[in-house]
Amino acid sequence: DKSLENQNIPLAREKNKQKTYQIAAFLVTDEIDLDPSRPLTRTETETYYVQGGDTLYSIADKFGLSIDTLLWGNNLTLRSIIRPGQALEILPVDGITHKVKKGETLQSIAKKYKSTVECIIDFNDLADASDIFSGDELIIPYGQEPYIPPPATVKPKITQYYTYTKPTGNNCHTFVSGQCTWYVATRRCIPWSGHAKSWLANARNMGFQIGYTPQVGAVISLRESGWAARRYGHVGYVEYFNDETVTFSEMNFKGPWTKTKRTLNLDDSRILGYIY
Repeated sequence: DKSLENQNIPLAREKNKQKTYQIAAFLVTDEIDLDPSRPLTRTETETYYVQGGDTLYSIADKFGLSIDTLLWGNNLTLRSIIRPGQALEILPVDGITHKVKKGETLQSIAKKYKSTVECIIDFNDLADASDIFSGDELIIPYGQEPYIPPPATVKPKITQYYTYTKPTGNNCHTFVSGQCTWYVATRRCIPWSGHAKSWLANARNMGFQIGYTPQVGAVISLRESGWAARRYGHVGYVEYFNDETVTFSEMNFKGPWTKTKRTLNLDDSRILGYIY
């Protein structure tokens, strides 16, 4: 019957239209790496009041959100403390909210949060990309908060100097002339023996304190390259230090009887420790 056939055409077109919309939505989802299988049970932000025993992670898990979404939406960090009765804004989907400012476009907003214009239009039920006004609150589904590096802080360098007077006594050990151990022993009394490699252990066994913080007049024990340094170790004498570096004098780093002075960062992996 031709009349019945004609009546079915709009219905078929409607079905095709619906299928096309679903496919387009899936493509948008795929573009920004979303999970299309995740059901959207809410479309608006709601307020949740913290209960006893809640944690940031448990609240995020309760609403099926990432911890970042919860933090971003409430200006919190992982170190923030939440208390019972505290109100938290809960987004309906992973992402972030944005208040439109004068001069912004949907394209610039999408780029800022690593989203897409189509996704923002669809989720916020906008007519098109121009359907935003200053002051509008938008939900950016699966958006990411832009990284803002912390401002650089300049710490004052407090350098400590000290003139060390070598103590005298019968228990001071002597070492082979021109070596690093011999030089340090001329700057302070060394009552233990052995190659530089064993000084940390030997000093500790004799009751001397060792640690990882420099002090003026301390012995610095180092791990250096080269077969001799790897076999025998290397030591120096701390002259001064600040919040970032330590400066020490030494001998035999560039050859026997050759005295040099170097500065290393406090976290340099070559520093094994200090003897006080």
